Amino acid sequence: MRNKHVKETTERVIACIDLGTNSARLLIVQLYANFSYRILRQHKITVRLGEGEFVSGYLTDAAMDRAIVACRGFYEIALSFGAVEVIGYATSATRDAKNREVFLERLLKETGIDFDVISGNEEARLIWLGITSSTEIIENSVLFIDIGGGSTEIIVGDQHGYSFLYSLHLGSIRTTTQFFSNPKGSIPQSELKALRKHIVGEVASVSSEIKQYAPTIAIGSSGTVINLEKVASKIETTHQQGILTRKELKALYLLLAGLSYSERCAIPGINKERCDIIVAGARILYEVMKACNIREIKVTEFGLRDGMLADYLARCPEFLERGDLSVRDVSIHQLAQIFCVDLAHASHVSDLTAQMFDSAHASGLISYDTRWRELLLYASYVHDVGQFIAHFRHQLHSEYIVSNAGLLGFSEYEILLLSLFCRYHRKRIPRERDIGYSSLSTEDKRAVFILSFILRCAEALDRSHDGRVKTAVLSRPNERKIQLQVTATQDCTIEMWAVEEEISLLENTFAYEVNIVCTTQ
Repeated sequence: MRNKHVKETTERVIACIDLGTNSARLLIVQLYANFSYRILRQHKITVRLGEGEFVSGYLTDAAMDRAIVACRGFYEIALSFGAVEVIGYATSATRDAKNREVFLERLLKETGIDFDVISGNEEARLIWLGITSSTEIIENSVLFIDIGGGSTEIIVGDQHGYSFLYSLHLGSIRTTTQFFSNPKGSIPQSELKALRKHIVGEVASVSSEIKQYAPTIAIGSSGTVINLEKVASKIETTHQQGILTRKELKALYLLLAGLSYSERCAIPGINKERCDIIVAGARILYEVMKACNIREIKVTEFGLRDGMLADYLARCPEFLERGDLSVRDVSIHQLAQIFCVDLAHASHVSDLTAQMFDSAHASGLISYDTRWRELLLYASYVHDVGQFIAHFRHQLHSEYIVSNAGLLGFSEYEILLLSLFCRYHRKRIPRERDIGYSSLSTEDKRAVFILSFILRCAEALDRSHDGRVKTAVLSRPNERKIQLQVTATQDCTIEMWAVEEEISLLENTFAYEVNIVCTTQ
């Protein structure tokens, strides 16, 4: 039950689910026609999805069961509030698991929610977006830190943008599992030293780059940071509310590490569900702050879940200010510019692709929704990025670049679809054994197969790269016939030859008779 690209200006209820390594979080929101919204419900359940994973590499059956029960409950709550969309994002534990596909299939089958697995950088972007969309920030350079169960996301930016995104393979559950033999007892000095050495080594890889941006303040999100500040507020007499100093953090870490699980649980303000993992979380936060010369950190309750909502609203025309570009638009345009794409050609191919998609949809040739249209148009704009490497087999270079460019605003699956459209915009058509394509569902394979033909035809119709073909409309005169009506400003013989080659492939594959009508104006 998911469509993240709804365009109607209507009142509706949506739900966002953040399935993390330690916790699952639910946010239900009422959107109004006057461009405002109201939070109806927030909920969090500790599921420990990453428990046991960071040694074996596999999500355990028990952990998956807990997450599925929680998400099924969230789905039912969302329905009870009248939600028309349930958006689910999975992070580090799912992202790194060797059996993640099994887990995702179970989630879809047993909860009704089609979760997207997001990259570490995308997780960092959404955390930044969640904080900045909910918090007024006046400083020009801020360090954002989120200590999760499986990863730590670090961002440098301000209210309006970010300069640096990074996801460290450091998390409270991950490091606890890897370095502590008995997390429910006092931690031996040897294990504490090994943990510190590991964290320092990981943080060193990014701290020097962060210092170049000279962040003046830090903002911390996530349950670990929030709980550490709460404990400090209970036991530190000079504590300033909402701010955790590095000095306080060091004292807390030393105190907690020397206590048993039951003794930690007795500490005022501590979250008992975090008592076994909070020592590692505290050390991660301390070493990041120390390496980046940060003396204190402001604590916020906003994070990924709020970023999911802000990202959703940014894709809705009624919530997007005129002239603003979405994160996805920015990502695609930046990619095209970085790899020196012929922007006029890219824009024209995208226009022709849109014309053919829309006319094919209107005539009943295809029934794919706006999600597919959007991905196809994005792919049409960057289909030639591979020419930066070489013209020969550039469709394969385009596929590789799109797959590995770290496009923000897209899920991993959407990036896969984008890369496949780029791969199949010329030369060989999709084959069952092709890597990437073979992993798609039967329904999505057919969508990629059919829609890539539209992109191939659009590319062929601008073979001269001068925009001489102005319109391209697909229609269906009868059940087994397709007509492509083309208008051009001058002779387009080369374009007609090129598109006829693509049409012959379409005819052979689908047994349609295709008629091309070209008019010069």
